[in-house]
Amino acid sequence: MTQGIRHNQQAVSFLKEDNFLEKDPLFESKKKTIAAWDVGNDGLQRQTLDNEAVRTDLGENEAGVGLDYPESEFPVTVYPQGIGVGSVSLTKGIEDGDALQDVDGYGHLIGACLAGTPLRQSGCTVAVAPGAVATAALTITRPSVACEPANAPLNINAKTFLSFEDKTADNLGLGRVRTRPVLTAVDNDPNTDITLAMELPLDFCTALDVGAKVYGGNTWPMSEEVQYTIQGDSIGARETQNYEFFGCQGNFTFPEAAVAEAQTTQFTLGIGAFDYKVAKAKVSGATARPRVSAGGEFLLARYGQTQYLALKILRINIDLARTWTADPLGNEDDGVCGWVLTDQATRITLYVHDNETTPPGGSTTTFFDSFGPGGGGAENHFHLFCSWGNRYVGDLVHFYAPSIQQHADPVPTDIDEISARQLTFSLRQGGPEGVNKIWVGQS
Repeated sequence: MTQGIRHNQQAVSFLKEDNFLEKDPLFESKKKTIAAWDVGNDGLQRQTLDNEAVRTDLGENEAGVGLDYPESEFPVTVYPQGIGVGSVSLTKGIEDGDALQDVDGYGHLIGACLAGTPLRQSGCTVAVAPGAVATAALTITRPSVACEPANAPLNINAKTFLSFEDKTADNLGLGRVRTRPVLTAVDNDPNTDITLAMELPLDFCTALDVGAKVYGGNTWPMSEEVQYTIQGDSIGARETQNYEFFGCQGNFTFPEAAVAEAQTTQFTLGIGAFDYKVAKAKVSGATARPRVSAGGEFLLARYGQTQYLALKILRINIDLARTWTADPLGNEDDGVCGWVLTDQATRITLYVHDNETTPPGGSTTTFFDSFGPGGGGAENHFHLFCSWGNRYVGDLVHFYAPSIQQHADPVPTDIDEISARQLTFSLRQGGPEGVNKIWVGQS
């Protein structure tokens, strides 16, 4: 009897599309493979177009006439992975003088969800020591031209992440860093003055001297306009398990996990089109998960404040919850012409100790008060930074929500016999461009 093959064991790869629904002729050499599980090939299904006029207009003799793909979904679960995974040295981030890092499989998946064009950040060094004061304002030395593509501007960007070498006595030489979102970056040749969304701690700044390493990375800003779609393939043990798919836009969830557990990311991709039983060489998937450590930093601050509260997190869940609707124009033989963002209901759920206070800088001290009467307005306005990876450079994944609000009253609960509160946040609308967005990055 022939041994059965588990349906969800595939090697999956992804690549940004230059043109919607067009396979890159160099896909096989350029694609980025990632270790994955719960791969949902069974979600790839074609339907008949509902619009009879469109079916007639396409003509009965055209290939694929009357087929519609937008109900297809391709779920896949992966571990988050940092910028150093898969590079020459797994503990290496992007330092001054290094080439900018290519987008990897995890980055392509993030890009398909946030839809923005990634910002690739150079490494650099500290130009002016901050001294014995906690600070969010720093001056860094612009990176050498050698690390840039020819004729490209130097890559120190706002709305990205920078990771600063930890030179405190307990961490010196261990490759650990502190990462912060960069709000502004103003060139002051030969240096760049930057403002961080949240300050660096006092002991960290005291030890941070001139020449300390500052690591760059890749960051994806969220966009309502589709600037990033991906293509990919799923290769199984048999040809009947092979698929190629195109025109993918998606959603991600960081499902609920304790901080002592390795976080995962669940992606669900909407598919523009796919091919079945594609002849491909069998590829073995990775046998070990990427080196993203459990735990990390989880910082909450009031909007406009750089002083933060280091949350005593017990569990965390982030659901992007974007709704992508297929472009209804029926001018292609498969009826898919692009994606339109029609809804966003992002929810961030934090489980904290029941005695957790609100961040400094406001008049309320409990999350009950900041949401209820006496709250609202400025009291119910926060920004949140999460960084997974225990601060080891090369292994880090970051999430930043610049403007959020409590969406509901805190809910008393129990986490592993610890009295806790469930805090639910949603994105806050309005404000300057970019304020109600999300950034996700690797460093």
